[in-house]
Amino acid sequence: SQRTIAQELVDAGYHTGIFGKWHLGAKVPPLGIKNLDNPLTEPQHNWSMPLIDGPGDIGFHESLVSMGGLQAPPYAFFRNDMLDFDPQDTKWWEAGPKNATHGTSIIAKFGEGDPTWDNSAYDMILVNETEDFIDRHLETSPEEPFFAYVAFGAVHGPHAPPDEYMDGSKVRGKYIKEHLDMLGLMDKAVGSLMDTIEEKNLEEETIIIFTSDN
Repeated sequence: SQRTIAQELVDAGYHTGIFGKWHLGAKVPPLGIKNLDNPLTEPQHNWSMPLIDGPGDIGFHESLVSMGGLQAPPYAFFRNDMLDFDPQDTKWWEAGPKNATHGTSIIAKFGEGDPTWDNSAYDMILVNETEDFIDRHLETSPEEPFFAYVAFGAVHGPHAPPDEYMDGSKVRGKYIKEHLDMLGLMDKAVGSLMDTIEEKNLEEETIIIFTSDN
């Protein structure tokens, strides 16, 4: 029965978006089932329908989220409450390190997911999605306010920093532990979003809240 900050801001005229770790639960269409072992390939599930009790149901106009962040299956993104790849292409991911496009992706717990899943790219994907969200908002509704909630994968385990950030700067191996590399990655990601706000001349009218759930 509680209202979310997104619902409150929508009522106040805001355009809202969430990008990253959702981890608030959702139910699988069409029957509203939760927590099955193989949610993407279970025959009774219909992924041509949106999540039930997903971001769109609690006040977010746009979203790109994963149910368990970096650490838990399904290893897939949901865009605007819709599975963001064809479930017929679902891959069974075994636990352990995997070579990926941006570095070494680490699967902590086996399970189903997108065949292109790459933990090491997670935060960079969120930066790009958030910047696209801001650009679209400024193109379509520049006089209206926006709210972007960005839930990075850093620094939660498994620690899978990319080899390099989007600007080519080193991430993996820059510090003595991969945990610290993940902190460095998050610093770069936050910096990118700050740069975007400043480049759009929005810094004087934007409130930025940086917080942690742990």
